[in-house]
Amino acid sequence: MSILIDEPTERGPIPFATLQGCTLTRIDGLSRGSEEIVFHVSNGDRYILRHDLACCEEVYVEDIAGHERDLLLAPIVHAEEVSMRPFDSRNEAAMPLIANNPKHATCTWTFYRLATWHGSVVIRWYGGSNGYYAEKANLWHLRAPLPQELCL
Repeated sequence: MSILIDEPTERGPIPFATLQGCTLTRIDGLSRGSEEIVFHVSNGDRYILRHDLACCEEVYVEDIAGHERDLLLAPIVHAEEVSMRPFDSRNEAAMPLIANNPKHATCTWTFYRLATWHGSVVIRWYGGSNGYYAEKANLWHLRAPLPQELCL
């Protein structure tokens, strides 16, 4: 499932920390291999965490630590994004790692951590490319549609 973002409420991606204070009611796409996660918020808004492919990169959820149920129906008290670039083909010390993954010249692991008073979840995204393209996901905000009675 991919949501086409024709009219995002923001002109570009927003900080992941924006989720702090939100109460999630549902999460779609929270699984290994997913290329998009949709966070449904109690006010009807949605936040979409995804990567828009440009050309020669691959970005997807590689691992999830924690339980989705810990994030639902309680305010998010912590939302954090941390990226790490473990290897780059231009770094001679990284050559043994690249030999195991010849598909990409560089890669980035981005960790997205969400916590409520129930517990926390860490979502690890993998991004790999030829070194010239972005390798992480971005958060987009979609406002809830107006109720029909307000649309005159």
